[in-house]
Order: sequence, then structure tokens, then C-alpha cells
Amino acid sequence: MVNFKQVLLFHGNLIVFVALNTTPIVSPRSLIGSKDEIGM
Repeated sequence: MVNFKQVLLFHGNLIVFVALNTTPIVSPRSLIGSKDEIGM
């Protein structure tokens, strides 16, 4: 039997992994833009 907590940890790490790999492709310009707006 698979431990339910291990499954939750695996999926949680997988979600974080995917989020970290996909977000920088989409958001560096928007992050820089928001920082510049706050700085201005």
C-alpha cells in the first residue's frame, strides 16, 4: 500500500517543481515591471 502522506508530498513537490519551471518563462517582465512601478 502507498502511504497517503507520501502521495500528497509527491504531488505537492511536483506542483512546486512545475510552477518554478513554468513561472519564470511567463513572469520575469511582469515582475520587473511591477518592481519598477513600485520603485517609481
